[in-house]
Amino acid sequence: MNTGLRCFLLAGIFLFPLPCLQAASIWVEGEDAHSKNNRPHSWYDSVKKDVLSGGNWISHFSSSGEGLVGYQLDVPADGAYAFWLRANHVKAALSYRLDRGSWVPVAFKGNLRGSMNIASDNKPDLRFISWVKVGSLPLRKGRVVLEFRMHSESSHHGAIDCFCLTTEAWVPSGASKPGSGGSVKSRPADPKDAIWIEGEDADRRTTRPHSWYDSVKTDTLSGQKWLSHFNKEQPGFAEYRFEVLASDVFTFWLRANASAGARLSWSLDGSPYRLVEWKDGRGSMNIASDNKPDMRFISWFKVGKLNLKAGRHVITFRMDSPSHHHGAIDCFTFTRVPFVPSGANRPSVQSLAAGPGDWFPFVADDDPFPRDSVIDVSRLIEAPAGKHGFLKRDKDRLRFEKAVRPVKFWAIGSAPREMTVAQMKQAAKWYRKHGVNMVRQHTVIATTGLLDANGNFNKEKLDRYDRWFAAMKEEGIYSAWSVIYPHHGAFLQKHDGYDPAFFYELDRLNANRDGNRQPLAVSDFINLDRRLQDIALKYFRKLLQHRNPYTGLAYKDDPALAILEFQNESNAFFHSLSDMFLGRAPTFAKMMRGRFHAFVKEKYRTKEAVSRAWSKKWSPRDNWEGGELALQGAYHWGADGPLFEYRGQVQRTADYIEFYTRLQWEYYSRRQREVRELGFKGVTVTTAWHSGGPAASMANLFCDTAADMIDRHNYHGGGSGGHVITEGKVNNESHLGKPGRGLFNLALFQVEDRPFGVSEWTMMPPAPYKAEAAPLFAFYGMGLQGWDASYHFNCAQSRYGDGWPNLSKYASHTPHYMGQFPALAFAIHRNHLSEGEVVKSRQMSDKQLFAGKDVAGQARSAGTHDLKKLVGSPVTPTELIAIGRVAMGFSDQRPSPGPDLTPYWDQKRKILRSTTGELVWDYGNRIVEVRSSKTQGLIGFAEGKTIDLPGVELSLKTPFVSLIFTPLDDLELALSKQILITALARDKQTGSIYNADWSQLTQVGGPPLLLEPVQASIRLKGEPPLMVRPLDVYGSPKSTQVAVQADGSFAIDGTHRTFYYEIKR
Repeated sequence: MNTGLRCFLLAGIFLFPLPCLQAASIWVEGEDAHSKNNRPHSWYDSVKKDVLSGGNWISHFSSSGEGLVGYQLDVPADGAYAFWLRANHVKAALSYRLDRGSWVPVAFKGNLRGSMNIASDNKPDLRFISWVKVGSLPLRKGRVVLEFRMHSESSHHGAIDCFCLTTEAWVPSGASKPGSGGSVKSRPADPKDAIWIEGEDADRRTTRPHSWYDSVKTDTLSGQKWLSHFNKEQPGFAEYRFEVLASDVFTFWLRANASAGARLSWSLDGSPYRLVEWKDGRGSMNIASDNKPDMRFISWFKVGKLNLKAGRHVITFRMDSPSHHHGAIDCFTFTRVPFVPSGANRPSVQSLAAGPGDWFPFVADDDPFPRDSVIDVSRLIEAPAGKHGFLKRDKDRLRFEKAVRPVKFWAIGSAPREMTVAQMKQAAKWYRKHGVNMVRQHTVIATTGLLDANGNFNKEKLDRYDRWFAAMKEEGIYSAWSVIYPHHGAFLQKHDGYDPAFFYELDRLNANRDGNRQPLAVSDFINLDRRLQDIALKYFRKLLQHRNPYTGLAYKDDPALAILEFQNESNAFFHSLSDMFLGRAPTFAKMMRGRFHAFVKEKYRTKEAVSRAWSKKWSPRDNWEGGELALQGAYHWGADGPLFEYRGQVQRTADYIEFYTRLQWEYYSRRQREVRELGFKGVTVTTAWHSGGPAASMANLFCDTAADMIDRHNYHGGGSGGHVITEGKVNNESHLGKPGRGLFNLALFQVEDRPFGVSEWTMMPPAPYKAEAAPLFAFYGMGLQGWDASYHFNCAQSRYGDGWPNLSKYASHTPHYMGQFPALAFAIHRNHLSEGEVVKSRQMSDKQLFAGKDVAGQARSAGTHDLKKLVGSPVTPTELIAIGRVAMGFSDQRPSPGPDLTPYWDQKRKILRSTTGELVWDYGNRIVEVRSSKTQGLIGFAEGKTIDLPGVELSLKTPFVSLIFTPLDDLELALSKQILITALARDKQTGSIYNADWSQLTQVGGPPLLLEPVQASIRLKGEPPLMVRPLDVYGSPKSTQVAVQADGSFAIDGTHRTFYYEIKR
């Protein structure tokens, strides 16, 4: 709508004239009409009622006449009430009237929020539901009558779930009510301080939209629309007039489409056009209606600062991208008050009072590192990295060569990407503040680029990485290198001189790459072919010998490079090598048939001996005389023995796994020697991958002992959409009811004389209970199990993200991970949790390794994408992981008997107690208690329960919590004078809609992130608090305090809008 000259009031849907300071709301369920003249229909009413506000709706579906329903409302106070309606909108005609006045049609078109298909059979017919802002109604205190008329062309259909009249600054989301959670309460900035303009409200435009480009999730846009241009003939232009009420310097923020080479320029008051630089985008999200990762993304950008004088101004945008001159603007703002954009949130200067249960928005800018930050634990990270010498393996621990005690790494995956040098330094300081002391670079060559034909890296890319490494080192943060990724990190180039026949075969297997022009991925064939291994070694040599000009050291001589991985997620035992058996890699297959024949002949000498060993069962593909024996694929290696055409051929399968074990061991042990010869002095890792078939699981683990340290990856949670968050199914399973499962099944893969790390893990959004993951990793993994390194995946940012960052399932820069890190890192670096006694020691002999089946019963071969699930029946109960340490050895020795587990495992009550006495896992009630003398806490489903910990008593109102108490003076909690509380529950994006049990996400929503507050009554043991203060996201105390009762107890809840508190006593 063009309004000519405008002064933009930032009210929108957030602010209405209030008759008094107390907000008023009237919520009415559709089915509670006091007068009804409607005819339901069984088909029309066949809907998912669990997503409806009251579990029902009122509907009409009849060809014989219209429907009419009425409601008597008691208005509590005079005021202008925002009128929100949740109703069926598809092909619907619905009107309303107040006190028998004129009928007013409800305008559904272009005005919908949270549209969702609620048909019980999921058919895309009429049965949808949406919120619509009907308008604003001036109401007087007293009783009024509101009526609705259903008069659609198709059987006069219509349905109402609920409606709300409110003077609150409230935005509907699903069935959430004002003040009940999920709402964003904010008071917009004064129009003299902030000017907000919707992209679609241009006063003049020369744009040509395109139906495909405009097929986006409009509910994520500020005004549910954007202004777009997509035309190959000519650029697009849009002009906006606005008025500035007070002269000042304003910050110019823009929310626009920056993808696929977009070019957008702007001109203020006729000045020359200036190009918008797409740097440091915030809240990038895929808004394509079909979720395809094309160009339909949206992000916020800080364009710069403008000195605007009071009066009228004109700003013009030009869209002239190389691809169809494409461009789109959602909104932009000029503000002189502090503002960090997140989603469609507008500038505000103060907040309305929040209720105890109100979910609150989480928005953070670059950390200013305030001196009064309570959460800053950087003092625990000694700087620079490397001051205690090179990292070494000390039996099953990690220790610096000049240090007395072992070290543990609380780490993240991160990389410089497109960061400036200033952002790299900001990132390093931010990581250190939160207790991170190592970053994993995955992969190194993804940052440095590939070697050219002369054997050199791109100078600019290598310089970028050098600066990143130096920035981390300066802040005491060590680096771990994942150099190559054979599956997806293409590095084989034609100039590498690889055998042409094999190169051609890999070229054919790389369906989306042209080996004549592009590098190829070598997949798991690297484990079979020495020539590929030697090509990869060139990267290790060049990198380790390179001198970083910003540290003055070659990487091989720099102790800040602590861990070196041979390859990411690749081994000889995975499914990809099944391509040889299936005929897709005949050149590699022929080579391997000959090598398998040579191995078998060496072992058995004669064909007759082989025939006896293999029970006279030969494959039709065997050609003994021709020097070839048929291959197997990983899918043949079943948990209980061979599968498919090799069923019953146990010894042949055992020999095949032994053959691959020899190949893998030879490669890994040689690589270990090679990197030592190149001068690397730190700790080595082979890979972090599992076997494709269960029968090879332990052989794969044995091969990993060729290096210094065992590493594994695991993921849990997530849902539909693969690696990105989309509408659909959600894995809402908590770990707390299944000890040792989910992320923690990898504890069964610890080896008794090797350090153990997990270099990739996360509990992925939109899983609702992900706040449990990091504390369980810290307390049970790094603590009880004695793990040596934990790297959360993934960050590559210098601040918190917006909403669910980039809709990625892999994000460290969120409250549930980085937000809990100060408390968890403090406990780890100060050794608050003791390592447990070994409760299960297992030994695998060669006979068991090569048994042709999974003797241990603990293969991690099932799952989708990055999720790894145990298959088979573990010989070692997974519950033991919650009692004490579990380890595997490779020898013919008899394992030492563990302790009597009866005192630790109450199987009737479903309670597991650690041998240290510091942890209790009540898997019947899905609660974990952290009971060390220092760090204490509660993780789980404790609503309505009172929990008595050694230093604090808790009464919980929130369904699920992660509530951690950290004594920052490192005293026992009962004696501590300064305590940090970290309190998190569930999260969701603004506009996200889940079903009742959080197993379905019907609308993704967008930034900002909303956090459910932890509501708890707390009473410390020992001296009562002198002061309890809420902290902001950077750890600085807020101006308010939490009331402390006479008995020393106090309550935390949503009124404080935080997940951090400081206690002083």
